[in-house]
Formats: sequence, C-alpha cells, structure tokens
Amino acid sequence: MKSFCRSLVLLAFGLSVLLCASCAHQINYDLTEADKWTGQTVSKSVFVDDFIDDAPKDEKINIRMGKELYRINARQGYPGNGDLSAPVSTMIGRHLEHSDLFENVYYSENPVPIGVTPDYTLSGTIYDYHGLGKMNAKAEFAVITAATVANLPGALGAMALTKSSTSEVQSSVRLNDVALKAGQKNVWEKESIHSKTKRVAHFLEGDNKGVFILADEELRKVTNEMIYDIGKNQTGSKLKMPTQPDRTGFRLVATPIGMPESSASETIPASPMKRAPSKKRFNSSHPGRP
Repeated sequence: MKSFCRSLVLLAFGLSVLLCASCAHQINYDLTEADKWTGQTVSKSVFVDDFIDDAPKDEKINIRMGKELYRINARQGYPGNGDLSAPVSTMIGRHLEHSDLFENVYYSENPVPIGVTPDYTLSGTIYDYHGLGKMNAKAEFAVITAATVANLPGALGAMALTKSSTSEVQSSVRLNDVALKAGQKNVWEKESIHSKTKRVAHFLEGDNKGVFILADEELRKVTNEMIYDIGKNQTGSKLKMPTQPDRTGFRLVATPIGMPESSASETIPASPMKRAPSKKRFNSSHPGRP
C-alpha cells in the first residue's frame, strides 16, 4: 500500500513538474518543527530588510556545459523581472517568524506597525542562489510521450519504468555580509553563510521546476544556520542546530557525486565578518560562485 501511495505521489508531482514548466516559481518551502529555534526566545523585535540581490543572473533555464545539457533556476522562471531580493527576504522573514527566536518579526508580509521602532534590523547580500540539474532526455521523453499518446495510463506506465532514472543535481545558496543591527551598531555579523549540495537524484529533481526547489531548500539550510548563530549570540546558549530531515522530493537514489555519502550535503558554517569585501567574482565556466 505504501509503495502504491508513493507511486501516486511520484506521478502527481512528476506530471506537475513536466506540465508546469512555464509557471513562474514562487520562492517558498514548508516550515516545520525542525525549522524552529529550540532555545529561549529573545525579547526583542527585528525587521528583515530586503537582502541585496548580487547573485549571478542566468537568463535561460536550459544551458550547455561542454557536451552536456543542464537546467538552472534562471531568472526567467521567477515572477516579474526575476529579481530575488524581495522573495528571498520575504522567505527569510517567514522562517525567522516561525522560528520563535525573536518576540516580534517584521517583514513584507508583516509590516512594522505605525509608531513602532524595531529593536534590530537584519540585512545582507544574496551572493549565490542556484539549483542545477543535468538533463535526462531519455526519461523525460518517455514520460511526456506516454502522457501525450496514452494520457494517464501511459503516464503511469512511463513513471513506473523511469522510477529508477537519475540525474546529477547540485545547488548552492550563499548570503554575504549578513548583519543584525541596533541602529547603526552591529550586534551580530557574519561575512558569509553558505550551504551547497551535490548528488545523484531522481531525474525529476533536475527538471524545470525541480532546479528551483533545490535552491529553495538550500535557503532553508542557510536560514536555519543563521537563526542558530544569532540565537547563540543573543542568549549565550551553546545549543547545536538539530539534524535536518531529508526533504528532497524524489530521493530514490542518494548516491553522491564523487564524495562519500556522509558529505553529500554540506552546510558551511558561518564565519566572522571581515571588513575588506571579497574580490572574488562569478566564474562564467561554472553555474555557481566560488
């Protein structure tokens, strides 16, 4: 029964991924108990300012690297002009509010009330925000052709035949110059918080919609890292961030690419802020930043 239900979920999501390729992606992820701060709530209010969008602005979803075809979360897949500042900042605000780290969290969906001055302001720069998947043309063609020719029965059969089909996927989110300020004074700051993942997954994770979801899940990890670092700074707690559950949509195959399984998903710890800005820039030969 569990296997049957899993197949139905796989089919439903798979078809939505393939048929909604032209839908604009809204940056979002479901928040759970695992995304909460487990220490004492700080009796302060914070306003989440718009993080500056300085991430590489890939224009096309389908790209070629060498002889291989890939998909990336290009700006054309996001609403409007594809700017990430507002949607990423809004998601950070939702997550911070959900975490219960601060007594009050203000952001685009929960504006600062008239006459209220928040104790802190949180700001930073989006330096990297990408999800990348290698195309598995054979598996995708099988599902689309079967769904077109034989409708639902054909799609069911194709999904069953391609359930073990895989794709190389990778994702990376880096927030730079992240600071919590009281007026003009930094009460907490980090030069960089970075999370990256590289592995082999079900081929739909690397499809048109999948690559956008990959990037969002890295944002979750980065925000959790930030929340725990701020929490320890503000409360003096030595709490460790709980192990995050596997939230990948189609992790039927979890073999990492060129690394042991234990290091397939890596969250790079936050590092102290340095005053001199980094001179590293985007390497055009690679979809992510150094």
